[in-house]
Amino acid sequence: MLPLATLVTPNLDEAEILAGQKIRAPEDMRAAARQIFSRHGCAVLVKGGHLKNCGEAMDVFFDGKTELLLSAPFVQDVRTHGTGCTFSAAICAALALGHELPRAVEAGKNFITKAISDSYKIGKHFALGQI
Repeated sequence: MLPLATLVTPNLDEAEILAGQKIRAPEDMRAAARQIFSRHGCAVLVKGGHLKNCGEAMDVFFDGKTELLLSAPFVQDVRTHGTGCTFSAAICAALALGHELPRAVEAGKNFITKAISDSYKIGKHFALGQI
C-alpha cells in the first residue's frame, strides 16, 4: 500500500519498523525517512514528538527531492494523544487548497503547533485550541 500513498506519516515506533532501524536522535529520523522513501517510493513525514532527550517537537519530511526539518517548542503539561491524526488532516486540508506537498506539510506543522499551544483542560482531558 505504501507505494500508492502520497505521504506516509509514521510516528517514531512505526518509522523504526518501516526503516528497520532504531531512532534515537534527529539524525536517525533523517536516515529513517530516506530509508522509508527508498524502500517504498512515497514521501515520508517521520513524526518525532516523542523523541527522548530532545528539547523540541521535531519532524522530518523527505520526498526524494526536498528534506525539511520541522521543529517547535514542546508544550509542557499537555496530553497530545490524537494530534498525529490532526496533523495529517491539516496536511490533507492544505493539499486540498492547492499547496504543493512540502508547503502543505509546513502548514500542517504550523497548524498543529498552534493547536497544541492553545490547548486547554476540560476536567481530566485536554482539548486542542481553536485556530
